[in-house]
Amino acid sequence: MKPLTLGLFVGSPDDPYMRRVIDGVVEVTAPGGHKVVCFASTEIRVKPEQRSYQAVVFDLVDNNGLDGLIISGSLSHGVDAEEFAAFCRQFSPLPVVTTSVKVEGIPGVFTDSEEGLRQIVRHLITAHGFRRLGFLGGPPGQQEAEARKSAFCAELRLNGCEVEESLFEYGDFTYSSGVSAARRLSAVWDRCERLVCANDLMALGAKQVLAEQGKKVPEDFVLTGFDDFQASDLTTVSQPVAAQSHAAAELLLKLCAHETVPQFTNINPQLVIRTSCSCRAEIRQNHLVKSLEDSKFEQALQAWLDERLGQGSAEEGAQFLRDLESSVMGEANTEELSLNMARLLRLQQKLAKSDPERHNKTSDILGRAYFLLAEAANGHLSRQAFDADLRAQRVRQINETLLSAQNLDEIAETMAKILPNIGFDSCWLSLWENPRHLKGPARLLLEWTKGGRSVLPEEGVEFMASKLIPGGTDRVKDRLLFVEVLYSREPQGFVVFSANSAGSLLLDAVRSQISAAIERVRLWEERMQTETQMIQSEKMAALGSLVAGVAHEINTPVGIGVTTASDLHQHTRDVLKAFENNQLTKTQFHQYLSLIEEEARLIEINLLKAGDLIRSFKKIAVDQSHEEARRFEVGPYIKDIVLSLHSQWKVGGHRCEVECPESLALKGPPGTLAQILGNLISNAVFHGFEGRNGGLIKIVVWESPHGLRLEFSDNGQGIPPEYLDRIFEPFFTTKFGRGGSGLGLHIVYNLVTQIWKGTISCVSAPGQGTKFIVDFPAQDLTEVPGEKLVETHKIP
Repeated sequence: MKPLTLGLFVGSPDDPYMRRVIDGVVEVTAPGGHKVVCFASTEIRVKPEQRSYQAVVFDLVDNNGLDGLIISGSLSHGVDAEEFAAFCRQFSPLPVVTTSVKVEGIPGVFTDSEEGLRQIVRHLITAHGFRRLGFLGGPPGQQEAEARKSAFCAELRLNGCEVEESLFEYGDFTYSSGVSAARRLSAVWDRCERLVCANDLMALGAKQVLAEQGKKVPEDFVLTGFDDFQASDLTTVSQPVAAQSHAAAELLLKLCAHETVPQFTNINPQLVIRTSCSCRAEIRQNHLVKSLEDSKFEQALQAWLDERLGQGSAEEGAQFLRDLESSVMGEANTEELSLNMARLLRLQQKLAKSDPERHNKTSDILGRAYFLLAEAANGHLSRQAFDADLRAQRVRQINETLLSAQNLDEIAETMAKILPNIGFDSCWLSLWENPRHLKGPARLLLEWTKGGRSVLPEEGVEFMASKLIPGGTDRVKDRLLFVEVLYSREPQGFVVFSANSAGSLLLDAVRSQISAAIERVRLWEERMQTETQMIQSEKMAALGSLVAGVAHEINTPVGIGVTTASDLHQHTRDVLKAFENNQLTKTQFHQYLSLIEEEARLIEINLLKAGDLIRSFKKIAVDQSHEEARRFEVGPYIKDIVLSLHSQWKVGGHRCEVECPESLALKGPPGTLAQILGNLISNAVFHGFEGRNGGLIKIVVWESPHGLRLEFSDNGQGIPPEYLDRIFEPFFTTKFGRGGSGLGLHIVYNLVTQIWKGTISCVSAPGQGTKFIVDFPAQDLTEVPGEKLVETHKIP
């Protein structure tokens, strides 16, 4: 069979169950050169109004890119059997195998959940005599959850016990739902002191609630679970996940080879008795002995004794220990190693009774084998603790490193640096061009493999998202893990990883940190864009206010000029009429000439005033709409600004005084100085002089040792100390909803510090007015021609 690309749909890959599923599938497929692409997400919701935001992972699956698909039944949480079946069938004609949940017409591998639940109920009734049991079930309507509930009720009835649905509560197989359901059940604890839970996570959640209420397990309350995926003292049912995953992978390979396969394959679970059901030590021991009797390890141990120990020579013993170390411990976990220790002791007891002579010859070797297993078990526990601590450190490292990323390129660069150190072999980070079209174009921002980070164009590489990576997954031989990148709980992109077991443990943490980093960058970009738009709007509003103010100011001299001209016109007509009728006297003519002189002077004065206003407005308006740098005289320019803003500060009888030597000049964008002073004047009138008349604004400019200093002060009401440190923050205003945008002083700060490269500070106290001190730095244009923005000097 040619190498195949097989898809695997699972939940969170750092969940113990999911890791076993992934590893089990890879163990079967890897020897044949087949590649597994793992799509990791939460449960699906097929109805549009219920659809999980993460379920879009599965929408990217392209039948042309996969040869077959395994769908884990854990994804069916939250949907009923029909909805899950519809989800599975949408991938037809792709060969599909399911696990845990049966779908008619699709081959599947299942653990007999009903039999497992029956074993627990039977044990509680027959071994302990409990007759009144509560039940914490999975999501109503979900196939596996309903099967476990049905088995619970059936076994109660079979043993003559009452089914009390008032003692039933439900969760969604998560720890948090177990906590919530147990709190709802706590009102009936006195009626039910033993609780059967549909899985271990919910049982542990219930145990947490019991502890909060001062109840101990099993002294005060009996508790059982189902799955055996969490290290705990829970009596539970162990699901043979490895066997289930192996069988599912084997079924899929046969389907891809067009072989006939059974519709459903069942694998029996096993009851695991621990302390949470209050079993005495002898009962747990008897249960353990039964499990030991079914062990292949004991059979292999007996075979080694028969084949290799012979007469129990030292050489044979050493070889036996080497074989034991290489053949048993490499794949064992802590619990299995502990069981093997018990099996070894059991075999020694058998030998002591059945073959004392051989027992004497082998006791030393078997004793050393026992200590070898004990050492391996302790080492495994130590490695687990070390690995857990290392994972926590790596998660912190990821978080701390990505926190410093300021843009998408820095996120990609950071990932390329940290991923090799935490178990990842390669990574492709992409964002959708349009998240509403998931199979449409995406843009690759990062490609990192064992050879290092690939050099990509600044704008990234565009490709069809359904290919997962540019060129498709065929060019990658390793197993791949696919997760989404979310922004505000909406999909924005996706990451494809190639990772070893250590890396897959951190996959969710890495995905979360990447999503958080991208969200921070996006929020910052949105804020900057919003702020830029509002600043531009503020500038346009200020310019509009300037236009309105100047128009109002021009109306007065123009109005006087028009009235005077009209009066002059009327007098001229009267004189002309008198002249034509020979009625014009010398006195009348003399009065007319005097009137002409006075009204002409009045017209001239007002037209000149209007001209000055227009000239000032034109200069300021043009400067504010164009940010070109030029040399300008500071004093006259400030006076033009003040004149153009006269309508703002004259209301209320306020005055504005300017003190500036005629010899000072600046080189830079003069419109920004107009914006600075315009916002400061508006701030003084709007805030400083609120509720009072006759305020005074003073603008004083002089040459300082380091450039040019401008002091803007008012004798208004001042600023409270608690606000003084925040006045330059964007959107900070004490007049929100009453005309204040909170951007005026922020714009001033940005113009001074970013455009002019200067500094600005504020001194104020309640009732003592406010002073802004602006320093414009001096620069030598001759050192870097054409690049300096500001120059402070005396006009020659």
